[in-house]
Amino acid sequence: MNGQSSLIRWKAVVVVILAFTGLYIAGERNLRIETDIAASLPRHDQVIADARYVMTHYPVFDRVFIDVGVSGQHADDGLLMTAATTLQQGLQASGLFKEVGLGASVDAMPLLLSHIVSNLPSLFTRRELETSVLPLLGSASVRTLIDRNMDTLQGLEGMGQSGLIARDPLGLRNLVLARMASLLPVNGATITNNFIMSRDRRHILIIAEPKQSSTDTAFALKIQALMSRLTAEINRRAGGEQNQVSITPIGSYRAAIDNETIARKDTMRALLLSTIGIALLLLISFPRWYIGLMALIPALAGTAAALFVMSLLRHNLSILAIGFGGAIISINVDYGIAYLLFLDQTQTTSGTYASRQSFWVGLGASLTTIGSFLALSFSGFPILAEIGWFTAMGTLFSFAFVHTIFPLVFRRVSPAKRQGIMPMEKLTSRLALSSGWTSFIVVGIFGLVMAFFARPAVKADVEAMNTESSATLRAETHIRKTWGDILSDTTYVLIQGSSVQALQNRADRLNTFITDRTASGVVRSGFSPSSLFPGEALARENEAAWKSFWTKQRVESLHREISHDARIAGFSHDAFEPFFDSLGSKGAYDPAIPRELYGMLGISRSWDNKTWMMISAVRPGPGYNPEIFYKDLSSAGIGKMLDARWFTERLSNLLFTMFVRMGILCGIGLVVVLVFYFMDFILVLLALVPVAFALVSTFATYHFLHRPLDIPSLLLVVVVFGMGSDYPIYFIWAYQRYFDEHDPAMRPIRTAVFLNAGSTITGLGVLAFAGQAMLKSAGLSMVLGLGYALIGTVILLPPVLRVLYAPRKNREMPAVAAGSPEHRARVVSAYIFMETYVRMFARFKIRFDPMFPK
Repeated sequence: MNGQSSLIRWKAVVVVILAFTGLYIAGERNLRIETDIAASLPRHDQVIADARYVMTHYPVFDRVFIDVGVSGQHADDGLLMTAATTLQQGLQASGLFKEVGLGASVDAMPLLLSHIVSNLPSLFTRRELETSVLPLLGSASVRTLIDRNMDTLQGLEGMGQSGLIARDPLGLRNLVLARMASLLPVNGATITNNFIMSRDRRHILIIAEPKQSSTDTAFALKIQALMSRLTAEINRRAGGEQNQVSITPIGSYRAAIDNETIARKDTMRALLLSTIGIALLLLISFPRWYIGLMALIPALAGTAAALFVMSLLRHNLSILAIGFGGAIISINVDYGIAYLLFLDQTQTTSGTYASRQSFWVGLGASLTTIGSFLALSFSGFPILAEIGWFTAMGTLFSFAFVHTIFPLVFRRVSPAKRQGIMPMEKLTSRLALSSGWTSFIVVGIFGLVMAFFARPAVKADVEAMNTESSATLRAETHIRKTWGDILSDTTYVLIQGSSVQALQNRADRLNTFITDRTASGVVRSGFSPSSLFPGEALARENEAAWKSFWTKQRVESLHREISHDARIAGFSHDAFEPFFDSLGSKGAYDPAIPRELYGMLGISRSWDNKTWMMISAVRPGPGYNPEIFYKDLSSAGIGKMLDARWFTERLSNLLFTMFVRMGILCGIGLVVVLVFYFMDFILVLLALVPVAFALVSTFATYHFLHRPLDIPSLLLVVVVFGMGSDYPIYFIWAYQRYFDEHDPAMRPIRTAVFLNAGSTITGLGVLAFAGQAMLKSAGLSMVLGLGYALIGTVILLPPVLRVLYAPRKNREMPAVAAGSPEHRARVVSAYIFMETYVRMFARFKIRFDPMFPK
């Protein structure tokens, strides 16, 4: 080894490693990991864009829901209230939240009730008066309402209610308040001491609205640390195992932390395990272990350079692209392997010789990989576009490293004294040479059968792309069991305006929209601030309807009924005169919404403080059709909509269309590269056979596993076209050059194919066992695709290539003078695609002869 070390510039090796390590550190520090899954959604489809806008711009989806529970035989309401109060005070004092609990909403309730009772004429549409108010005017209904008012006044809940009852004996205010039901996140709970309490009185739900987006991992970590501290403090105060207090928070902040934590862990594990696995493969395959390990250097250098360039082009990178870093190493190690297999021989070689022998086959493989991954730029998914650019640049830099740096590092390499620990050349040659027509027919029939079942389903569940820890899953199960599905079957409509008044005008239109569709059965319920604070135009319309509804005869009849029943119930004869006085008066309506009620009504600023926003939770009815509802909403120019089920269905259809389009683009790109590379129609078709076999077999396997293709699985078609085509290119190129499959020079090519496939599948196989859902899905699909591509190459191609090149192998080919017309014709017949390059190099007097057999 001492003699060999003088033939390798080890100082240059160390300098190169240090330089690219510096590039990696600089790139990693300048990039922020993006965990927001919504940011990856396509933006050219308006429905998807609107849904993404709702998910990312409205703070309600960042809310933190916290269950405070008590256990133990001696747990009581006092302990529960104390724990909830301590937690709520701690959240408010942290400065991380804009609003905590129901305190502000409950404190504002008297103000809201006063507003409702004072402005009843402005709060009912003509339809609501006929359908909701008119039934209350019957004799039986009036008697029941008067008796209920007396019971209320005699109870504790009647304190301070006399003025409201005098002005609203029919309880019309309750009809208005009922419109707010869709604002409550939980059904069946009670409000006790400004807390949402469960029926068994052992749980309290606290809702906190963060000051900024919870998908920001740094901010999410602050929330997590605060919750841990407050939980420990509350349990310390409670003391005793029987009175233990449980604090269970859920929210998008936990998903952000879990996604990044698991992604970082998976990335480091992928880098470590794939590097170890590839290193072991190289150690046993090369005669000199230290030369074999050097195949990792171009891959690591290319990945580091790509990361550095990405950090210059953007400030953040998705977790899927980061996690794909380990796979990039396994992809780009191929070029180093092919180069070093020609270098580490039992005869004297050099870096220049190895470059000449591996350059053209590596060029074809790199072009197909780069072109296919760049096609992801047209997918419409930012995450997939990032992966495409990241992988394409890593491939380009790795290939360039092999053929620029390595020839400078290796001068003349003396013969190896032995073969590798495992005789890879003999093993791979035996596998390739044993493939005959029998195995060809068996695998061909298998491919045809798999093609019949190649009907993959596409499912684009964005939530499934999030990966949650076991602790988060337990927390969500606990909340769902205690409080139900807080964000259940609901359609969200987002409206916005430059000011609260503009927002209110938009809310008027939303209110009319919801009211009309409630009457037709499209909507079961929904809320708009206009149902409590209509704009001036809607208020005038309602006042006119109110005046028309309360005819003189109807008022006189109601007055007689109420006076009679009130006297029997024990009220004074003029107890409800304020109500009748308001029926004939024309009060001045103020449409302004008090700031104290913003939180209750769901009105808030957007994250960027540019607009005012409000979201309406609409419960679909039996006649609900999301597509029609969206079209009507959009044509009316009211707002944006998010329907989770329809969103997932539409995204799945969009993904399928994109999947087909990407397959067509990648297929066209691959065919173009192969045409220019082989200039032979038969060889182009032959190179596509393993690719087609891999695709149909993978699709069928997904079908048999009852596993749909999700968003990360879109990488499958790109990987199979870009990397799965490398294997047939290597095989066909070797037959083109050497004709005879028994030629010793073909052994490094076959070995390179198997080692490349082994290293790539090793790296991607690690991703298949990742904890992060997106990385796991991407790894599984790519391992299947490349595994089938290798099988198709090794079994389907050799029998056909033997037939194609048998005449050339068996024909006597007399020696010809280099540069003669006969020599040129022979070269072009074997490498017709190189004719242009031969002329170009000859013009610059670059020696090209060693590339061709003589």
